[in-house]
Amino acid sequence: MKSGSSPSRPLPLSRARRQGATLPDARGNPSGISFFRVSDAYDEAIAVHESMLEKWRALYGQTADGAKDIRVVLMGRPYTVLSEEMNKGIPNLFGALGIRTFYQDMLDTDKKAARAIEPLLKEIHWHYAAKILETAASVAGTAGTYPVFLTSFKCSPDSFVIDYFKKIMDACAKPYLVLQLDEHDSR
Repeated sequence: MKSGSSPSRPLPLSRARRQGATLPDARGNPSGISFFRVSDAYDEAIAVHESMLEKWRALYGQTADGAKDIRVVLMGRPYTVLSEEMNKGIPNLFGALGIRTFYQDMLDTDKKAARAIEPLLKEIHWHYAAKILETAASVAGTAGTYPVFLTSFKCSPDSFVIDYFKKIMDACAKPYLVLQLDEHDSR
C-alpha cells in the first residue's frame, strides 16, 4: 500500500497490526490514530458491555427468582425500548403500577426454548429480530413473566417478526402485548 493512501477494504487484523495501520481522515490523510488505539478502545468497549450484561442478568436473577408477582419483559430494538422519546414512557407506566419491568438483554435466555425455534432463528438475518424471538421463546415458558413487544411499525424487520412472536406466544397460551410505536406518528 502506498504511503498516504487508504485501503479499498479493511485489512485483516493481523496484517493491519504488522503494518501499523492508521485510520484515514475524511480527506484521505492519515489522522495519526493508530489501529492499535482503535482496537484497544473497541476491546475495552466490548468488555464494558459484557460486564453490564452480567450485572443486568444478575439483577434480573435476584429480582425474578422465586417472585410471586408478575413481571414484564420489554422486547424490541434498544433504540425503541430504551429511548424515553421512542418508548413514550411505557416502562414508567408499568413501574407506577408496581410491576417489575425488565429489558430483554437482562434475561439469560432458556437454551432449550431457543433450540425449539432454532430453524427459524437460522433463517432470520436480523440480529435484533432473532434476539426478540429467542427472548420470546424463553419468556413464553416462564411462569409469571409476560412479554411486551415495543415495535416501530414502519420498521420492515419488525413487521416480519410480529407474526412469529405471536405464534410463539400462542403456542404456549401465553398472554402478550404488542405496542406499535413510531416517534413521529404515535403521540
